[in-house]
Amino acid sequence: MLDDILNTIKRCKDKILFLPKSDIEYSVPFKYMYGDIIVLIDDSVTDYMSIVDEINKSAIKEIYIVNFPNIYRKMLPGLNKDIIKKELLLINAANLTCKYILPVFYDVCEFYDRHLIDEIHVLDKGLYDAMKHANYSVERLNLKFEYDENKMNLDNKNSNSIGILSIDYDPVHNFYNMLSSIRLVNDYDKVKLISHMNATIDFFNHFDIRHELCENLDQVIKDNYVNLYCNFTNTNPCIVIKSMDMGIPCILGNTDMFDNNKFLKDKLVLKSDDDVGEIADKINAIKKNYDKIFLVYRKWRKKFK
Repeated sequence: MLDDILNTIKRCKDKILFLPKSDIEYSVPFKYMYGDIIVLIDDSVTDYMSIVDEINKSAIKEIYIVNFPNIYRKMLPGLNKDIIKKELLLINAANLTCKYILPVFYDVCEFYDRHLIDEIHVLDKGLYDAMKHANYSVERLNLKFEYDENKMNLDNKNSNSIGILSIDYDPVHNFYNMLSSIRLVNDYDKVKLISHMNATIDFFNHFDIRHELCENLDQVIKDNYVNLYCNFTNTNPCIVIKSMDMGIPCILGNTDMFDNNKFLKDKLVLKSDDDVGEIADKINAIKKNYDKIFLVYRKWRKKFK
């Protein structure tokens, strides 16, 4: 990994973006927005001084850092002072209750206060408003996605499989309520998902749910007539856009993504995240509303281009 990082630094002209491997789904909009300057990184990289030295002797004038893995704490103090460091903060306000997420937020605030981060760009509107109210100098991060509506496959409405895009071990991903709702669906062939927990397998067997286990998100997300991503929080907009751009409606939990479109919010966003009956009702209504959903979505989608 270190050689790949150093080679990318040498290739970049004036800016570079460091993206934690755990946030790799965000590489799609970032590549579209910033070009081919993305470096995947995680805390397994131990020779951080080689990275710092290579940046300092390069022509790079701006560094974008995404979220805050521990390696940033080691790298940032050694970078030349004239290099502009911009933090792209992807976490949301609701997820600050998580003991693993809150320290990330504290690290960003600390390094900004120490003038080791020059700008903070926040994805979540709630967190942006809160930081603005606390007199932090923050900007709103608006993601942009490449879009070709000719690649949208509207034949997916003829499928009879359902995808669950959430993670079964994430307590804010509402996974088992989504799985429970499948038992109330009028007609389906199978539900596709990734299983990390033994409890998920037990759930299938106990409730006799027809399923297909997949190895990665790309396998889960494709060829369904609807995908479920009904999280309490921690919703990745890249996954939502990916599903919808493929012509697969994505039913969502707590998100403001469709707040500016009454029809899409009504058909795709739950009023009560943990209401199993409401999830099933929205699944059962998808095929009836499928054509109208994508007629409206195509117009809405242009704001992300």
